[in-house]
Amino acid sequence: MHLNFPFRKPLEPTPVPHDLPTPLPNTLGYRGRSDGTPFTHVRRGRLHPDDETVAWLSTLMQNTPRGVFVLGKHPLSEEAVDALARLARVTGYPVLADALSGARFGHHLGYAGVVICTGYELFLPFLPKTLTPDLIVHLGGMPVSAQLENFLARTPAMRIVISEDGAWEDAVHTAHHWIESDAARLLSAIYATLSDRGTALLGWTSAWGAIDGMVRLAIESAREMYPDAEEFVIADVLNSLPEESALVVGNSLPVRHLDLFGRVLRRRLHIFANRGASGIDGVVSTALGVAAARPHHPTVLVIGDVSFYHDMNALLAVQRAALRNIHIVVLNNGGGAIFKRLPIAQYDPPFRDLFYTAHAMHFKPVADMFGMAYVHTASRARVRTALDAAIATETPTLIEFQSDPELSEHVRHFLRDMMADLIDNQTK
Repeated sequence: MHLNFPFRKPLEPTPVPHDLPTPLPNTLGYRGRSDGTPFTHVRRGRLHPDDETVAWLSTLMQNTPRGVFVLGKHPLSEEAVDALARLARVTGYPVLADALSGARFGHHLGYAGVVICTGYELFLPFLPKTLTPDLIVHLGGMPVSAQLENFLARTPAMRIVISEDGAWEDAVHTAHHWIESDAARLLSAIYATLSDRGTALLGWTSAWGAIDGMVRLAIESAREMYPDAEEFVIADVLNSLPEESALVVGNSLPVRHLDLFGRVLRRRLHIFANRGASGIDGVVSTALGVAAARPHHPTVLVIGDVSFYHDMNALLAVQRAALRNIHIVVLNNGGGAIFKRLPIAQYDPPFRDLFYTAHAMHFKPVADMFGMAYVHTASRARVRTALDAAIATETPTLIEFQSDPELSEHVRHFLRDMMADLIDNQTK
């Protein structure tokens, strides 16, 4: 956000007659509270679900065994995620959880029988008809994944959207019911009324778990074949983060890499992302703000080269605010590689100049200018060792991973083709 406050010259701190209205210094708003407390305390209430809504949803879920939970990109509270995990266990509904939802990284994952799917971007285009749900319960806004959004658009199931703030987020316009309520209280109230289905839905739940497991198999195969592809760096970063760390992800490819390759971890991590109208705006600034607010825990930013270049002047805050626990991994693929996935990529040279915005920059001078340690590498193993060392020594470090965009395209096609074969063989 940029606010402009125009002032008349002079700007020097000298008294100017009639600069302020005479009564202003005598007002309470100018002087503030005599006890030094904030002038106005702002509190936000929690919208409780009504009994009728709870009863209706409980009956619907009890009578609809083939359901799924979808969690979008807006993070739910830990209380809401915990309530969701309990409800998923008793209903047997799998959870398709966006990486930004808050449901992938935490101790709630200890609930036996809860299936949290993270590979939907790969398996949903080939989803067998036997896994078509009859009910979708959707929380947390729209997802990052294009395939998950397409799934919400084309699936004929009843779709119920639960919104905590009332903001209308239904880009696909398929919601049958819209419920405004505090998510934790609504889910907990439903859970209290349901009976555990036990093994009655073992086939439904395990089938979703199995197809998500195929994605893990495909990813492992791709990792062995293309060990230094940029797609797999995000998983390395997650594995390096200790409990309570913060991960900030840039838009375009980094957040999509996290969504697909960020597997479930029983470790509490805090995930941040700027998902706005212009994805490259202020991402570095956001990460530095997170690091300043959490000085006793590591903050790692994974960001693309164009986005980093757009906001790199924010790194002045590393020295000014004496930030120690901030580390940045730049995925440098020489431009905006995500645009290679669009039809405009077929039209060159305008594509390369106007969309891909190709460059030949490296960022060592940036690290030197802002007093950060620097590592340049094309090896994932080197990224891991450099990041581990940076976190251990609390040395602000810029790690530039030199990526091959053509290799990434090979990985993407390899994964898609392998998933198609795996699911086709499974359903024969």
